Amino acid sequence: MDKRAADVMTAIVITCLATADLASVLALMSLHTIRHVPVVHDGKVIGLVSIRDILDFQQQLLVADISRREEDAKALREAHAKLEAAFQIRTEEFRMARDIAVDANNAKTVFLANISHELRTPLNAIIGFSDVMGTEIFGPVGCKQYQDYVGNIHDAGLLLLSLINDLLHMAKIDAGKEELSEQQVNIAETVNSALNMLSDPAIKSNISISHDVEAGIPLMWADQRKLHQVLTNLLSNAVKFTEQGGRVSLKVWWRSDSGFVFQVADTGIGIARGDIPKALSQFGQVDSALNRKFDGSGLGLPLAKTFVELHGGSLDLQSEPGVGTTVTVRFPASRIFANDNDEKIA
Repeated sequence: MDKRAADVMTAIVITCLATADLASVLALMSLHTIRHVPVVHDGKVIGLVSIRDILDFQQQLLVADISRREEDAKALREAHAKLEAAFQIRTEEFRMARDIAVDANNAKTVFLANISHELRTPLNAIIGFSDVMGTEIFGPVGCKQYQDYVGNIHDAGLLLLSLINDLLHMAKIDAGKEELSEQQVNIAETVNSALNMLSDPAIKSNISISHDVEAGIPLMWADQRKLHQVLTNLLSNAVKFTEQGGRVSLKVWWRSDSGFVFQVADTGIGIARGDIPKALSQFGQVDSALNRKFDGSGLGLPLAKTFVELHGGSLDLQSEPGVGTTVTVRFPASRIFANDNDEKIA
């Protein structure tokens, strides 16, 4: 198609003068039944092109185009085959890596569960005997300094037991074996119990703790131990990361159509927005340096979040460095224990 007309015109044409007009040429072609196409420039016939030559030329172009398309298709098939082979190899590599990771995670879960059980037995003995010695059931210990040591041993044992229990819970969660033991839960009593556990650390740090449980709040259908641990973990974090003279508050309310809401707020050091997902992840610690200021396993928030989600609820954390942190826990309306004698709840 990029050739000039003169390059493709046949040499075997009827006699045609350059001065002949187009009508005369067409009439001459019709008279002799010649199948040529006149080439016209500026209204004058400059030659004739055989229709057969045009068709042959088009056929050559078509054949060339088909050949090119077949070559392109062949190259595409070959490239696709190579890509498919590479994909299969990479898929197999990923599958093997995934299986290795799953096996390693399962082995870790089993190890954590086993070692937690193994550690709890001697720890219970340490805690029990230190408690007996501290209370001097069988007689005075003698030296007051020894009594202080016994108290330190007892407190350290309880702290270590709490950590081991958290690890055991996390191992059960990873294995999909953590279950709820549901019952009627008195929210006010559960809140008071959690607050009592944090009263001493709060007093030592000169942190005020306030709580507001909405009057007339109904019973909750939940796992009482897990709900207690959720509140304890949240309040413990709030006290831990709030400096002396700060404030921690716990508010609880409910609505018949939306369920229960627990909100723990503090005036502590806060968390940067980009670090919040890390704080909610298993073993995630925002300050992970060896010399970090605050101790902890990093399991408190993830466990609380998991326990809440096991109840069909949600945990939301909002924080700002230097301002404080607010954690809002919501449980669905299906967790409201409806007593047949309570018309309001029913």
